[in-house]
Amino acid sequence: MPSITIREEDNTLYGINTLTNDNIVYVPGNTITGPSENPVLVTSYDQFINTFGQSGVAGSPTFNYATGILLAGMPILFQRITTNGINSSDSLVKSATIPVKNKEKDKTIATINERYGGSYGNSLSVTLMKETDQNAVYLRVYYGAANKQIEAVKLVDIESEMTDEQINAALYNALLTTSFETVTIDIPVIDPPTTAENFTWTPIPESGKTPVAMTGGEDADNTKILETLKMPFGNSSFYSIVTDKYVYDLKFVTSGGYTDQITDTGTTPIAVAMDGLAQARKDCVAIADIPFGAIPPTVDVTKFFSAVDSDYSTAFAPWVYMKLNNRESAWMAPSFVFLTTLAASLKNNPIWYPPAGVGRATVTNAVKTEYEIGGAMLSQWQDSTSTQAINPIMKLRNYGYVIYGQRTLRMPTGSDPTIQSALRSLNVRITANEIKKQIFNACIYLTFEQNIQRTWNEFKAQVEPLLFKMQSNRGLTDYQIIMDTTTISETDLAENRIRGIVRVSIVNAVEYFDIGFELEPSNVTFTGEEL
Repeated sequence: MPSITIREEDNTLYGINTLTNDNIVYVPGNTITGPSENPVLVTSYDQFINTFGQSGVAGSPTFNYATGILLAGMPILFQRITTNGINSSDSLVKSATIPVKNKEKDKTIATINERYGGSYGNSLSVTLMKETDQNAVYLRVYYGAANKQIEAVKLVDIESEMTDEQINAALYNALLTTSFETVTIDIPVIDPPTTAENFTWTPIPESGKTPVAMTGGEDADNTKILETLKMPFGNSSFYSIVTDKYVYDLKFVTSGGYTDQITDTGTTPIAVAMDGLAQARKDCVAIADIPFGAIPPTVDVTKFFSAVDSDYSTAFAPWVYMKLNNRESAWMAPSFVFLTTLAASLKNNPIWYPPAGVGRATVTNAVKTEYEIGGAMLSQWQDSTSTQAINPIMKLRNYGYVIYGQRTLRMPTGSDPTIQSALRSLNVRITANEIKKQIFNACIYLTFEQNIQRTWNEFKAQVEPLLFKMQSNRGLTDYQIIMDTTTISETDLAENRIRGIVRVSIVNAVEYFDIGFELEPSNVTFTGEEL
């Protein structure tokens, strides 16, 4: 494909940047069934449970994490993890199976497998039998103790003049070629039957009445999932699988509720891998999670992610005990708290508004936090010019629990916080990413058009409405799109290339108030008080 390069220059307030309306969250995790070869875009709770199972794996945060984000209103790009890396053949799951025996019952002539592996298969039962009243052979698959039929596939139509050998031959060919959503059928290549004429079988069940349960399905071990997520960003990492912007669109990167361990302080391999993806794509934000139990002052959270110095990553703390949509309560990772709170805010606010504060980031379903945060800790986490900023989830008097920070994990670069990069602010990074996405989409749309003024103008027409909307909604103070003979040279024309500049001034958030307050005619005067 043609190369599309979007450079970004951070001159505090100015950058070359993008926009989409799809707030897709990348979520890797552990489920009881479902495809795992490629990520699946999931847009509803029903789609998730129909694809990946009606319950979660014991000890795994995935089910509550993924379904909670979906119910809050954000789509997810879900990756089920079933191997030790995307190029590994070492499976972490086992499929439930049931054998199909020959007539003499001394050999297995076929095996029916639950298709995806996992404990879901242990709730399935099957029948494979001749139904003479319907003159057919069916494969029927049932689910649950009530034997609810979820699949019935006709394998063979039986005609009255067919011999048993012909019926067996037709069934053998059907088993070789038929695929199912829920199960697959494997027939040995060398072990009998080697020919259709030798194919004789015992129906499952023999009585033709009660379905037979499948057995042997096992879920991935959560410790192995954690080890897999810690793999360095690269060819085997599940974070590298969604690097390609032509194939996958996403806005936030998570670890699905799995976290680095307290002993990983200063290395944090999951956070580093997530940031590797965000840095490679340059259009999304990685949300790193402090582990449960990392409580100050025993653990200095402002140094926990020191291996990640990046404005493409952010972190919140602490964990929150929350009421979930299924009316249960659970400890949820800070990234989940941020995403579900942001989803609620987006119903009334554009995404480029700062995702923090009482007006847009009140955590309405919080029961309690892992520990309380006061003014001193707030200042340490947000105001330091020597350590990373962590965004607190804290209880404010009169307002309840609120996300009260919106910093990225970019380290300070000097002693004066007023001259720090604007990309230390999360809303600036999100706004820049939004603009980049729109530029990328416009470039894809216009690739292979003539390299003439009309196409240059069309690029502006694709990008400007979104910049104008941002400016009108207090996201930008100003913008400029330059694509003309000052940016496109004769060499560019000869090499089938267009160059341009999109320059924006992103609105910063108010984080400090310095207010002079005077009472007259009394002598009491307060001035320059920092609130």
